[in-house]
Amino acid sequence: MEPIDFAILSILQGLLEWLPVSSKTMLMVYMLWRGLPPAYAYSYALFLHLPTLIAALFWLRKDVIRVFKSRDLFLWFVAAVGTSLILGIPLYFLTYAWLSEASGVLCMTIMGLLLICTGLLLRLSRRKVRKLPFMARALVAGVAQAFSAIPGLSRSGLTISFLLLSGEEEERSVRFSFLMGVPVIALASIYEYFSLSPALPPVSILLPSFFLCFVLSIASMELLIRLAKKLPLWLFLVCFGALIAVLEGLLFFLNLNY
Repeated sequence: MEPIDFAILSILQGLLEWLPVSSKTMLMVYMLWRGLPPAYAYSYALFLHLPTLIAALFWLRKDVIRVFKSRDLFLWFVAAVGTSLILGIPLYFLTYAWLSEASGVLCMTIMGLLLICTGLLLRLSRRKVRKLPFMARALVAGVAQAFSAIPGLSRSGLTISFLLLSGEEEERSVRFSFLMGVPVIALASIYEYFSLSPALPPVSILLPSFFLCFVLSIASMELLIRLAKKLPLWLFLVCFGALIAVLEGLLFFLNLNY
């Protein structure tokens, strides 16, 4: 990829991380269109979550302190993150193994279909449901986060939707979603750094890209989180996912694999 590609990826990650639209999937779509192997696109998309993770820690610093001061909140996050890791690590390796063998066209088709599923789930989450016990909501959110290892499924979209469906308040669902993602994203980003280190761009490209991503995240997170509550993002996901699935599905059946 050219330096401009890394800049574009940083801009996309910096802006899309705060919307429940699966930023890793959007980054993968761009990289696959640029002809990169699916497994590399997946790994770099996860690695690029590192600057937005730092931005999230800055924005949520008071909430992080509150978690360690409250026994109930601390146990909630231990349960949620523990469940995510137990289920998510095997799912990550299974996903990576599949991406190493799959064609770009097939990956894009499946990601499009899963984006549609994410959009429909976001729509469904607005319905009133019976409230589950506090710790049960942690387990539900942990399972949801684990499945976000699969491209096409939004981590924040899944966790926020399932928290709402289990009876959590909207504001707390958004904050809990970002907080419980911190340790998981940190582990994934660090792992991908060591995994990708021979294939990463030089520091002269990587550091400006990270800085651009971090600055955009800090500057836009509050506005984008507010917009996420007002805009019909579920409809965007359904339409965008359908467009990808149809176009790439046609290419797949025409044997124009890449």
